[in-house]
Amino acid sequence: MTRKRQFIRWAIAAALIVGAVLLVNLYVNHEAQSLARDMIAEHFHSDVQLDSLHVRLLPTVKLSGDGLTLAQTAEGARIPFIQVQHFTATTSLWNMLTRTRQLHHVRAQGLVITIKRHGEGELQQTSVHRKVPDFNIDELIADQATLLILPNDPAKHGLVFDMHHLVLTSIGKGDKMHYRAQMHNALPPGEIEAEGDIGPWNYDNTGATHVDGKYDFRKADLGVFHDISGTLSSQGTFSGALSKLGVQGTTDTPDFKVGSGGHPADLTTQFDATVDGTNGNTYLNSVEAHILRSSFSVTGLIYDVPGPQGHLIQLSVVSKDAQVEDMLNLAAKTAPAMTGQLKFEAQVKIVPGHNRIRDRIAADGHATIANGYFAKSAVEEKISELSHRAEGEHNASPDDRVPARFNTTFHLADGKLNLPSLDFNVPGAEAKLHGTYGLADESLDFTGVAMLHATVSQMTTGFKSLLLKAADPFFKSGSAGTVLPLTITGTRSDPKFKVEMKRLKDAKKEAAAN
Repeated sequence: MTRKRQFIRWAIAAALIVGAVLLVNLYVNHEAQSLARDMIAEHFHSDVQLDSLHVRLLPTVKLSGDGLTLAQTAEGARIPFIQVQHFTATTSLWNMLTRTRQLHHVRAQGLVITIKRHGEGELQQTSVHRKVPDFNIDELIADQATLLILPNDPAKHGLVFDMHHLVLTSIGKGDKMHYRAQMHNALPPGEIEAEGDIGPWNYDNTGATHVDGKYDFRKADLGVFHDISGTLSSQGTFSGALSKLGVQGTTDTPDFKVGSGGHPADLTTQFDATVDGTNGNTYLNSVEAHILRSSFSVTGLIYDVPGPQGHLIQLSVVSKDAQVEDMLNLAAKTAPAMTGQLKFEAQVKIVPGHNRIRDRIAADGHATIANGYFAKSAVEEKISELSHRAEGEHNASPDDRVPARFNTTFHLADGKLNLPSLDFNVPGAEAKLHGTYGLADESLDFTGVAMLHATVSQMTTGFKSLLLKAADPFFKSGSAGTVLPLTITGTRSDPKFKVEMKRLKDAKKEAAAN
């Protein structure tokens, strides 16, 4: 009987202990969930939704929760700026009793951080009706997280960064956080590793939070842009507000290629840019580019337009040190048809769309080629012969190479290159042309006038020269000994040259004006 009573006493005691533990556990979980909401709301100045929170006290304190959403209200709109599907955290019992709660390790799944710029006074402050302790986090690790920076215009695209792995350390109120991130870049597709500091966090205006760091961008596939290809890598630094970042760095594309026909070449750049998260625009403050033996400078704007079509690109391009053969090497499968020194400047505009860039690009500019020599000996011989005859020389060797000079203004639009003024010069001869060149079919349609120093009779010898003396006055105009009205048609590979005598009178007037 005594044993039975003793057993009953122990059973009752055990039941009371278990019941007390359960009651304490229920109270702790309920109070912890309420306290956690208030602490997070006070820390982040946000409305907090927490679907569930479970606390285990022994052997170490472990917290796990689901459905955590931190939202802010601005201009009447509720914006979730931190969302976590599931999280776990560990700490010690002592750290849970100090004035500032300290969490050692936090793991977050389904983390989404949304950043939107707010004006002064637009954000409605969240108030907590009791005094709550602060908290710090030693380390937060999130896999498959997302950072979304929203523009001011809701019709425009936001900046989206898919982060494979994110580590934040030293997370505290009013302190900087250190971060390491591995992320995927959408366009052009490639992998980015970034590391630096962020904060102190501006909870009243997240877009104004300061961030700085360095990045390494690898294996970016330029082939997604269709008209170019190559694998780009880039390294650099960035600093500024999350909504407006200054970026400085370099790029290297060792196999850069234009279209399906050009030769690959090494393209390197050094740049300074500003990324404006408030409107999605990227400002190219300066870009110094080098390819083969050519270099050029670029400034401009990549403008994010509403809708799914992409970006509007406006560039100012200047080169004072380029080579014709480098540009031709990029554009053609065959060896460059000409060598020479190239200078140009252009205003370039590429409208958004999914069709080929050559159908979306427009440009206005000016270009000159000095000391131009044609690669094919047959063409070079004809140019040399033209030059010598135009100067009245008959004994010059056909092997003597003569330099050519080109000077032109151009307008490119709708896949057609319009040259309103094209001047071609070799010693003794000058041609002034205007017309168009089709980028797709390589068609030529030019009209103009050729002016030679020598008269018609001076370009030949013997009896033929005597006979042609009577014709000299008909072709002479001003300082030009011979004026010839020209048309050039056909294609780039098969040009057709024709002298149109019916335009001789107009051609002589044009020559006299020059």
